Amino acid sequence: MCAFGTSAFRGSSPGSSRESPRISTATEILGTEDNTPLEEEEVESVRGTPTGVLCEQVVPLLRYLDRKATKYADPRHRGSYVELVRNRTWIKKKALELRDDVAANAQCKIEDLSARIETKINSERAQNRILGEELVRQTRLLEQSETARKADEELLGRLQS
Repeated sequence: MCAFGTSAFRGSSPGSSRESPRISTATEILGTEDNTPLEEEEVESVRGTPTGVLCEQVVPLLRYLDRKATKYADPRHRGSYVELVRNRTWIKKKALELRDDVAANAQCKIEDLSARIETKINSERAQNRILGEELVRQTRLLEQSETARKADEELLGRLQS
């Protein structure tokens, strides 16, 4: 038979006097002192019943929760294990949202800087194209003036001879 009992959490384990008053009770599985044939027959008669199945499912769950309660029984964290998990989950969710916001802001800044750089590069390319065209025009004018100067020198040399 599955025997359950509750005891005050403060008195159930040594060193738990600093436990939160909000965690007031813990489930404790009570053992039996004598295994008389009558009790063994009761245990076997309960095995196939819904009570026996429930005991087989609930007892490991209660042991698991008791382990978690002692593991997370930090005096800095007042409250229940469920609240602790809920708070940690909320913090993780907010941290992920914050990370996503920071990443989105960084991506916006990167796109803005890329657009500025692209605009500046295009402006400098246009300026270089204009300066290149001006250089070609000046070079042609220089070639024409050199040609005219040589023609003038030849004409002057013919006139002086």
